[in-house]
Amino acid sequence: MQSKTELAEKYGIDPQSLDFSMDDFTEEELTQKFEAMRAADGSADGEAQAEEPAAEQDAVPAAEQQYALTGNLLEELIGALDAVTVQREWGECRRYCYVDCDFDAMEVYCWDVTDWKLYGFPFQMNGDACQIDFENKKRKKYVIADFDEGEQIAPTAALFAQMEQRILDGAQWEAKYQAASDAMATMGTELDELRKFKEDVELQALNQARADVFARFEDLVGVDAFEALRNDCSAYDAEALEEKCYAIRGRNAVPAKFSAEDRAPKLKVEKETHSYEPYGGIFAEYGMESN
Repeated sequence: MQSKTELAEKYGIDPQSLDFSMDDFTEEELTQKFEAMRAADGSADGEAQAEEPAAEQDAVPAAEQQYALTGNLLEELIGALDAVTVQREWGECRRYCYVDCDFDAMEVYCWDVTDWKLYGFPFQMNGDACQIDFENKKRKKYVIADFDEGEQIAPTAALFAQMEQRILDGAQWEAKYQAASDAMATMGTELDELRKFKEDVELQALNQARADVFARFEDLVGVDAFEALRNDCSAYDAEALEEKCYAIRGRNAVPAKFSAEDRAPKLKVEKETHSYEPYGGIFAEYGMESN
């Protein structure tokens, strides 16, 4: 690939004489500019032979003016293409990628990123503004000819298809991760609710057990220690409360009150009278007394 300096020398142009930087343009754009400058120089030379020698001094400014117009037209065309965007998986991007243009045919050529095929668009100038007719686009071959038949192979279509697939795969994994995170959050909420329910049931059972203990010690009602224990019993389970109630009863010498249901049944025990007879009662049997 030749350098831009060599390209300028090929057209007989001194890079130092240019009023623009060649780095701002691609080789293809520079070729178009140099062609326009050569054409302008040729027409200027032809007019110089028929006119006075002073006309030769106007040839360079005319070429530069033509080149400036060409550069401005390119900027207008690219700007008009950039204004058309499309939404892709990775976000918004330009729909058309500039490839080339034909100023004689008034057509601009570019890739359409929606199908990665080459199209040509007619355009016209409305004053300083460039208007591209996007509705009347035509399929083109890469040789910049009307597309008639056959299939056009887009060299970058496969690459971008793989990129899109990777992005879609990433989006699917992100969706699965989000679904799993939401499920875990729901399960965490349900687990918290179950724990709260279990705690409430256990607390209710413990409070009932405490109430049952206090009910068995109604004889202590009115005793300060017993009343204080009833008001502050949250730190004790039923067994500990029962022990403390027995202790309070013992300290205050309060006789236990048992209901009829609490009394233990009394069993009648038959008393047997035993008498001792020596030698198995043989003396008594024969009316004799033993000494």
